[in-house]
Amino acid sequence: AEVVPRAALPLIRAAASPAATGSKPQSIEDLLRQSQEPDGSGDRQRANDQPTGAGRFAPQVKGYTNRGEWNSEPIASAALGLLDVKARLKITGAKVNAIQESAQTVTAVTTTGDYTGDYLINCAGLHADRVTRLAGQAPAAQIVPFRGEYFELKPEANHLCRSLIYPVPDPKFPFLGVHFTLMIDGRVECGPNAVLAFAREGYRLTDFNAGDLWETLSYPGFRKLAGKYWRTGLGEMWRSASKRAFVKALQRLVPAIRAEHLEAAPAGIRAQALQPDGAMMDDFAFTESRRVVNVVNAPSPAATASLAVGETIVAKLSAHFG
Repeated sequence: AEVVPRAALPLIRAAASPAATGSKPQSIEDLLRQSQEPDGSGDRQRANDQPTGAGRFAPQVKGYTNRGEWNSEPIASAALGLLDVKARLKITGAKVNAIQESAQTVTAVTTTGDYTGDYLINCAGLHADRVTRLAGQAPAAQIVPFRGEYFELKPEANHLCRSLIYPVPDPKFPFLGVHFTLMIDGRVECGPNAVLAFAREGYRLTDFNAGDLWETLSYPGFRKLAGKYWRTGLGEMWRSASKRAFVKALQRLVPAIRAEHLEAAPAGIRAQALQPDGAMMDDFAFTESRRVVNVVNAPSPAATASLAVGETIVAKLSAHFG
């Protein structure tokens, strides 16, 4: 198997500022121990480079941890280019209706024809659980779609954020909360919130699929999650409906942010694997047979870790094919 050379990856190093948002100072210290500079001396110098960050919690922010960021589009294009070089077949716009596995081959029955090969890898994301069932296996979780809505700083306001600024995560709640992400091209994304999508591919507020929504609402795991976090869920919905509320959340990290600094940006869908007891699956999960490997869950940072995920899949296949 060929892989994209790691040395060719478009990678940018950036500093991530852990800004406390109500957590105890001890949580900050725990994060700082993971920094590459244990004494914090260099980190304190970098902290001075982000005067508008951390909001009213700035006295508690004593350092930055190093993070990397990449642009996934050219990496995906390079991977597709490898398929072209090897004259591999690429099929898009095909719905998989069945998967038939035999001792020697596996066949994907689709709306554009049947495709047979030695093995099949299911990386269907928002539909991973459904494809896993088609392969005759039982996924440990159901995919529940959450839409993450973003704003973006207007170019004239980019000076307000010169690093990655993240809140300290609340271990009791699975979503990180709004944050500032300095993109590889210099743009600054602000968000996301996390609201239930009314369709698995519901990237817009108006997107609706009755079957998808019923599947979510009737799932015991979702009802248990909603019963536990209903207050938080209402807050996320309010930030979705009110730009003012969204800006207020951002101001906890960067007080200088104003509504006029922001413009709408495309939303994303989080394919959240939710277990029947309402617990969110927060680690990578695979199921496999002799000729099929299903990636049931690939949580953030799945894109950044995609090469490592690919190596894991190849290792699983190698165990079967030698």
